[in-house]
Amino acid sequence: MHRDLELITAWHYPYSAMSPEFGVMSGPDIEELRLAMLRDARKLVNRVKKHLSEDEGSRVSISAEVIEGSSADSLVEYTTPQDILVVGSKSHSLIAAVLLGSTAVGVAHRSKCPVVIVH
Repeated sequence: MHRDLELITAWHYPYSAMSPEFGVMSGPDIEELRLAMLRDARKLVNRVKKHLSEDEGSRVSISAEVIEGSSADSLVEYTTPQDILVVGSKSHSLIAAVLLGSTAVGVAHRSKCPVVIVH
């Protein structure tokens, strides 16, 4: 069975933390920062796509996508039951994982497709 590979990075811009009440920038600077973060996310997925595409024996079609939104929510919404979702997991202490949440855990609990967590 042949399946395409879709590289996806989801990122969330912290709009609430960038409000004037917190003493952080406002106006056009916020949009410039958001666009810079978007460019960085695109560079990341395109760099990984290029690296994976360099395998001369590969016959897999590879696409790259950047989604703006909560990582776990976006990945769950993007997939279908026919997909297999592979998610990377960073090492966090137990307390950090509980306080910060975990994309891998969030996806694993809510996904409508099989999930592989790579650590």
